[in-house]
Amino acid sequence: MIRYLISRLIDFLHVPYDLEYSVTEILVAIAIFFIAGISFYIVRHFSVVSFGLFAKRTSTDLDDLFLNANVIQRFVYIVPAFIIYSFSHSFLPELPYIQTIISRLSVASMIVFAALSIDSVISVGEQIFKRSKLATRFSIKSYIQVIRIVLVFFVVLLVLAVLMDKRVVVFLSGFGALTAVLLLVFKDSILGLVASVQISATNIVREGDWIEIPSYGADGTVMEISLNTLTIQNFDNTMVIVPSHSVISSGFKNWRGMTDSKSRRIKKSIFLDLDSVKMWDSKLSKHLNKHPHIDTTFLDDIDLSQPGLTNLTVFRRYVMHYLQHHPNSDSNRTLLVRYLKPSSYGLPFEFYMFSTIYDWVPYEAISAEILEHILASLHSFSLRSFQVMATHVESI
Repeated sequence: MIRYLISRLIDFLHVPYDLEYSVTEILVAIAIFFIAGISFYIVRHFSVVSFGLFAKRTSTDLDDLFLNANVIQRFVYIVPAFIIYSFSHSFLPELPYIQTIISRLSVASMIVFAALSIDSVISVGEQIFKRSKLATRFSIKSYIQVIRIVLVFFVVLLVLAVLMDKRVVVFLSGFGALTAVLLLVFKDSILGLVASVQISATNIVREGDWIEIPSYGADGTVMEISLNTLTIQNFDNTMVIVPSHSVISSGFKNWRGMTDSKSRRIKKSIFLDLDSVKMWDSKLSKHLNKHPHIDTTFLDDIDLSQPGLTNLTVFRRYVMHYLQHHPNSDSNRTLLVRYLKPSSYGLPFEFYMFSTIYDWVPYEAISAEILEHILASLHSFSLRSFQVMATHVESI
């Protein structure tokens, strides 16, 4: 049809015979590309404007995600490629190999644009998942990257098959022979792929977790889990990139259990001077009553007249009472006060509890407050802490 109209136009313009063939082929090519361009513009304008008006009238913003991801814009590129493919037989009829090249390139273009549209849909699906509640528990970024790799792999196969006029099976059979070489070349990528899928499948690490990997100097929040790496932001705002397979092989510490349980352990110890330990008597009772900061209600559960009672025993019972009634103590978790093995530095006195405050700054404040109170209470029980006395020499 196009060639017939072009021939009538040439007859009307009285183009010289020796230029008729060249002018005809040029005008045919211009006409086909013009039709493809106009069709692309009309379809794109109509589809984008129509979908944009539809998105504005709906209450959901899911359609906005499709609009922002350029799903329609990429898919519309198939239209001009299809038109050029449909009219490929009109190009240079005396040179059939040119028609074949144009036809194959058009089909390859349609495959590529269709793949780009699918990639945009995948991006939309990822954005929708990130808005769901599951996104706080699982990361699908590794799976998304695997899907994209598979998509690119098949697109390359299809494009090569179209351009070379071969069946896809031929390329797959040749690919099998290169498997050993590919395994060597892409060893780290394959290890990272397997490790990343394992991390996502077992949910041992997810974005937002606080993890420690001493071998890489990582101690901070997981910002991103990609196909081959984990991006960790340390608390000093430095960024550490850790290979995914190293996370599995070298091991790490994940603090997620602390945040999930809504409590954090406080474990501290002080050294007591063994020479300050003595039997409890009435003088110590009077001395204790002189300190109003000590809540003596814990004495109601102690028989102060029992033989063998020491000031250390009473102090231990007081610390236990103090920790049990602390406003930030988690009563559902283990709480204990114990002695460790005595050494040349004295008797280690350790308290072990869980605080309902687990954020770093307030947690450290509460931990310090408890330790300060226990240290300050030693004098009320006639106990002393042990410390190595240093000799200070003033410089002259």
